[in-house]
Amino acid sequence: MAREWMYNWPRRERPFREEVDKFIEAAKKHVITKKVPGICCPCKNCKNLEVWTDPVKIRSHLIVAGFVKGYSVWIHHGEKEAPPKPT
Repeated sequence: MAREWMYNWPRRERPFREEVDKFIEAAKKHVITKKVPGICCPCKNCKNLEVWTDPVKIRSHLIVAGFVKGYSVWIHHGEKEAPPKPT
């Protein structure tokens, strides 16, 4: 699975936080490209239903609560299909 980090890595450790930062950057690009008002928060609590303009808030949600179950294709953040598996 290309995104095992989302569910299997300790959320408070640096590698997870670095991947969350990459996710946030991709989400910010999606906001600019699609001209939407903010970023859907994919944490377990917000479940992509809440939209925030502050990426720091989303980052903290993801570190504290983790990602909503089964969100390996970021359809609310610009993806249409699964990312390629690392080689």
